[in-house]
Amino acid sequence: MDNEKFQALILEHLAKLDQEMADIKNNMATKDELNRAIADIKNNMVTKDDLNRGIAESQKDIIAMLQHIEKKLDLQNEQMEDKFDALNDRLFSQETQLQRLKKQAR
Repeated sequence: MDNEKFQALILEHLAKLDQEMADIKNNMATKDELNRAIADIKNNMVTKDDLNRGIAESQKDIIAMLQHIEKKLDLQNEQMEDKFDALNDRLFSQETQLQRLKKQAR
């Protein structure tokens, strides 16, 4: 290869490298852009304290719901006990009358 062809080949490769470097520079973020992006991330980032606060509030809400359910279940339990008491009273009265009738039938 003669000297002119070699120089042309080197210049061609240098031109390609120059184009690739220009493409990289065009696609590359500047330091200010990176700093702005980092600042945005920090401003929008949820901290551990925020998460803990959210979890604590959720737990309070869950506890409140469970307490409300417990009150309703207690009320239903009392109502069921009252119904059973009423049924037992009726049954006792019926059995008493049945015993009387049996004695009268003898």
